[in-house]
Amino acid sequence: MELSESHTAVRETQRRLSRSGKAAKHVTYEQLHAAKQAKSKRGVAGKVFDREVAAAVEAGKLEVPVGSSIGTRDRRVYAAGPDTGPQEHRARMLLHVTEWVEEKLQIRTGGWRVMQPGREEAITDSLKGMRVEGKGVGRTAVRVALVELAAAQRLEVQVVHRGPGGAARHWAQNTLQWAVKAGWMDSAEAAVLLVQARGSIKALDPAAPVLLELGMGWGGLTDPAQEEMKAHGGRVVTMDEAQQYLGEGRGYTQPEIPGTFEGRKMDLIEFCAKQAKFQISSMWGVFLSLSCKEESHGNHMQGGKGPHAGMERSEKAERGIDAAVGSVLKWVAGGKGRFYFVELPFGSTLVKEGDSRMAALGEPVVVYGCAYGLKHQKKYHLWTNLEVGPEGEFFPLDPKVHCPACMAGVAHEQGLIPQKGSSQHRVHLPGYGNDAARNRMPWGLGEAIVEGFQLAQQRDCEE
Repeated sequence: MELSESHTAVRETQRRLSRSGKAAKHVTYEQLHAAKQAKSKRGVAGKVFDREVAAAVEAGKLEVPVGSSIGTRDRRVYAAGPDTGPQEHRARMLLHVTEWVEEKLQIRTGGWRVMQPGREEAITDSLKGMRVEGKGVGRTAVRVALVELAAAQRLEVQVVHRGPGGAARHWAQNTLQWAVKAGWMDSAEAAVLLVQARGSIKALDPAAPVLLELGMGWGGLTDPAQEEMKAHGGRVVTMDEAQQYLGEGRGYTQPEIPGTFEGRKMDLIEFCAKQAKFQISSMWGVFLSLSCKEESHGNHMQGGKGPHAGMERSEKAERGIDAAVGSVLKWVAGGKGRFYFVELPFGSTLVKEGDSRMAALGEPVVVYGCAYGLKHQKKYHLWTNLEVGPEGEFFPLDPKVHCPACMAGVAHEQGLIPQKGSSQHRVHLPGYGNDAARNRMPWGLGEAIVEGFQLAQQRDCEE
């Protein structure tokens, strides 16, 4: 439903939001939140509701608290009206945090969403423009809303809090004590929320092992890496500027740290450690997947036929390569036991150009995806400082030994662009969308990379 279709939606919103049933004056965030939930149950999308309210405010029919932001990301309305008390501030914060969580976090198996440490930093940054009593919104105010969502069994909150048993409870207790002092709730309600949220807040040790994934992409490494790191009491921290659609039922990827490699005032790996709250000394390694948008065979500048053919690499891409590769090299130079993989599709421009930044990483090895389970022959370039070979931590599989098609000397079952009359099928992967099937790293290769990191760490400890 669009606003241009009818003015009925605006009038209906006005009636619902006004307790008196008359055309609106001032409405509170509690009323706004209740109305939004009611309309959601009737199948009205949240963004549609926001546009309705925005239109009513612009028309002078509604007034909402000072500094409140409504509407879609493309259309924000800052409305004039009287500021209100602590309960209103609490409701307003809960509304904003709930909207952010529902938009940004994918529902996982069991109906839960998960708030990782890096995501808490992202939501706090996104709400910097909010004002409560003339002051900017602080981290603790955001955490109060997270505790409320955890208490409602709608969100698992992961917190980094080193200490004795009960660290998660201690984090929640400190948060709710702040809320009581701010007048957002009384101590009795805080005690109830603490009990209700107890099982939904998980404490992470900042000294636990971490595998940092710069460029999550389509999650081909993330999934096998998470299983392995969890088995060792650690975690995978992912970063990417985009969420990729994996397919129906799988939704979008969920990078813990949303953002680009370039444009930061501090070193990229140090920035990730700060955002996700882990100790750099605890890192198992770094996996860097550079953007292939301007580098892949189909898109690259040298002889390619894609959108970047005949063009210079963009300044954004250049700065991203500088920041990411430079950060990895700086980190590796900082001491022993620091291992990396850097990945690009085979035939990338950076390889063809003999780029000095990539040369500093060493000679790349060529890996065949079909040797690791793909039904087509996608190839990768991998740079690593692990020992490569039969006796090393990483030994690329030979497709003539591990791929049925290569062993038989016949065409692969699938092809990225099957030729007319060919028996090949277009690339597909059960349970995934077309883009994910074409771009996702095979599970077997992801497992081999993670195993390589693990073996390298073991060797380093033994030396």
